[in-house]
Amino acid sequence: MSNTIQHLTADTARLAADEGTSPRSHQSKVVEYYASATAGYQDWSRNINMHFGYYQWGMNPFDLEAMLENTNRQVFQRLELPGEENRLLDMGCGVGATARFCAQQPGIESVIGITLAPSQVEEALILNSPLPAHLQPTFEVADYHHTPYEAQSFDGVYAIESACHSLEKDKRSLLAEAHRLLKPSGRVVICDGFIKGEQALNAFTQHCYDKTCEHWSLGHFPQLEETLAAMEASGFRNIKVDDITLRIFPSASFVPVVALRYLCKLLWTGDKNPQHWHHLLAPVWGFLLGLNLKRFRYCLISGEK
Repeated sequence: MSNTIQHLTADTARLAADEGTSPRSHQSKVVEYYASATAGYQDWSRNINMHFGYYQWGMNPFDLEAMLENTNRQVFQRLELPGEENRLLDMGCGVGATARFCAQQPGIESVIGITLAPSQVEEALILNSPLPAHLQPTFEVADYHHTPYEAQSFDGVYAIESACHSLEKDKRSLLAEAHRLLKPSGRVVICDGFIKGEQALNAFTQHCYDKTCEHWSLGHFPQLEETLAAMEASGFRNIKVDDITLRIFPSASFVPVVALRYLCKLLWTGDKNPQHWHHLLAPVWGFLLGLNLKRFRYCLISGEK
């Protein structure tokens, strides 16, 4: 498989040009951010789960890692995989926490995780090393808008808090690629924050949105209604939307504490790395953005080919 970053699709490039953003420049910002900031996620999760956690009744709301792992479990369950020897693709794998979780589940033949950042592939391979060879996912540098894999190669495809790095608001290129890669009856799952409603955001929410995207090197959070329309246009059916905003709150409540601890670390060491400060500020602005429950929702969306 190719280990080079693929070009964005023509649709994505055209959208980027419309917004005055260079696709290559945006990719470079994402790569630069994760090259410096990925290690900071260890303050959030000992297994470096780079997402929010899913709370269920009966769980300990003070056990952040358990909630983060439960997000992996919820995404895996919504893939509704058939039989044995299933092949999965993680579109935006970070350093592979979810891919490693999925690879150890029954009925999985293989998991491939892709990311734009070569540094994340290197770190994922290191974290992989303690696992038995047959339980190790594969990690590669690739762009989820246009991957090097053959059509109908996977039984399930998922993207956890990675679709937001795309410049598209409806994520149509990601969804079209997922549809191409899936076998018949395979499912895609997108777990992310979504902007709901088509009217303009109020000034404060827009400021929080812009700052969150700036500090996390995001393109756009998926716009809910446009994303659902793009799923249908791509050929997905039996689309399910599970609004899990309230289930995310217990893990999100850790953001102020973790951010304060990280701030103290930066000040104590005199750290002036701009990416580390972006890593500090992004979840703070994101936390404020998430308080507008009317416009910002956290959802699990799935669809069948």
